[in-house]
Amino acid sequence: MHVHGEYESEEDTPLITFAYSKDQRSDLKQFMIYLMNSQDGDVPLLAQTGAGNSSDKKLFRENLQALKKEIEQGEEGYFIADSALYTKETIGDLSSHLKWITRVTETNREAKALLNSSLEMVPLEEGYSGIEITSQYGETPQRWLVVDSAKAKEKTLRNRINKEYVTQSKEGKKFQKQQFSCEEDAKRVLQEWSKKLRYHQLIDTEILIKKSKKGRGRHSGSKLPSTSKNC
Repeated sequence: MHVHGEYESEEDTPLITFAYSKDQRSDLKQFMIYLMNSQDGDVPLLAQTGAGNSSDKKLFRENLQALKKEIEQGEEGYFIADSALYTKETIGDLSSHLKWITRVTETNREAKALLNSSLEMVPLEEGYSGIEITSQYGETPQRWLVVDSAKAKEKTLRNRINKEYVTQSKEGKKFQKQQFSCEEDAKRVLQEWSKKLRYHQLIDTEILIKKSKKGRGRHSGSKLPSTSKNC
């Protein structure tokens, strides 16, 4: 939850603070709300607020320990959560008393190796195929379902292209206002910028030469105020 204002606090760990913002609002302080609910009727099981810079992975373990006391021994149930659940410590503690379903992070070494390998997948439904893999990650027996979707790949790629276009368009406007001491400097900066572009290319660029004065007297030539001495 993003908030406006100072919200000054003398506490060592203030509730409202700056932190990583999933909504790209790093200029605003925030706090977090955690909620666990049941599947049948969405009955709340646990709710609490947390500091804006809280660790999801750490709070998962703490909340699950509290929830563990409320679950009867032997009761059949599944805990469903996002990839913040998937750490050796959390799944190791959770698996002893509750089944769980989550997404394996792509930073996981075993998962990364699978995604880069050739797997013989079977059709699941139109546009989807998959394969079941067993894993012992964190010394916890588990089943993975690797799913391939052409539609998802296309959507992901399109989102990445659009995101790069928006971000790099802003960078391009900065370059348009930037001044260089000579044409070589400008070309060098454009070349370095083009290397960062993954989905776009610089096809047609134009460098404008503008005369500027050095104090009083005659024009100094075609050079602009210097930002580099290596011309």
